[in-house]
Amino acid sequence: MRILGTSWTATSATAEFPAGTVAMDQITSKVYKYLQYNDGGSNLTAVVGNCCYYYFQDGYKSNLMTMDISNSNDLGAGVLVSVPADGEYCWVQISGHANVAWTVSPIADGAPLLVDSAQTADDGKLHAATAPLLLLSPVVASVGDASDDDIICMFPF
Repeated sequence: MRILGTSWTATSATAEFPAGTVAMDQITSKVYKYLQYNDGGSNLTAVVGNCCYYYFQDGYKSNLMTMDISNSNDLGAGVLVSVPADGEYCWVQISGHANVAWTVSPIADGAPLLVDSAQTADDGKLHAATAPLLLLSPVVASVGDASDDDIICMFPF
C-alpha cells in the first residue's frame, strides 16, 4: 500500500490508519507498519533508532509493540522512527536500511540479528543470531555496516 503525504514520524493518541497497516515509501523503498506503543513494565520512553518488539504473545495479532525486551515474545516489530508515548500509534520501519541508536559493533557486517529476551538489560537492541538462539527466535535484520550502526531490516509484516 502507498499512502501519499504520510509523515512516517507522526504519532497520534487515536489511530489515523487501521493498526497493522503496511505501507512503502516510494522514494526510499523503506516499508513501515502502523502499530500501537506500550511502554512496558519498565515504563520505557521510546527512542528513535531503537528496535521494538511485539508485546507478549498477542502483540503481533493485536498490533501492539514495546521497547521493553522483558515484555517481548522474542519477535521483533521494527525500528522506531518517532517517539510515541504509551498508548500512541506510530509507524515503525520494518524493511530497508536503518541507522540504529545502539552500537552494533563488534557484530560483523552481514551477520544476522534477532531478539534475545534473555538479555533484559538490552531494551531496544537486537543480538547476533547464534546457536541455540536461532532455534528460539527468527532473524529480523542483518548488519549492514557495523561501523556506522546500520542494519538492513526484514521484520515480519
